[in-house]
Amino acid sequence: MRLIGQGKDYVLSLYRIVLGLLFVSHGAGTLFGVLGGKQQALAFGSWPGWWAAVIQLVAGSLVLIGLFTRGAALLCSGSMAFAYFTVHLPRSFFPLANGGEAAVQFR
Repeated sequence: MRLIGQGKDYVLSLYRIVLGLLFVSHGAGTLFGVLGGKQQALAFGSWPGWWAAVIQLVAGSLVLIGLFTRGAALLCSGSMAFAYFTVHLPRSFFPLANGGEAAVQFR
């Protein structure tokens, strides 16, 4: 049990960094059309895509560096919940059928 407790901080930090990188890459891909994201960047201020991408980029960066992590993670989670309920859920209830697997996993 002592061995598990010793590595806990490293595992949590690694998990936080990976999730932060995923949010940052998704936000950057949506905003700027890089990293395999959308072929064309979104128009400035377009609702809700541009704003969601800004939240993902900024809050994901905060999660990545470990600054205001709880609040930033709450914003990231809220953006994914909004995406799932407004975009994916009307298509189908099941995430596999409606393309909302990522939104559910990140929430």
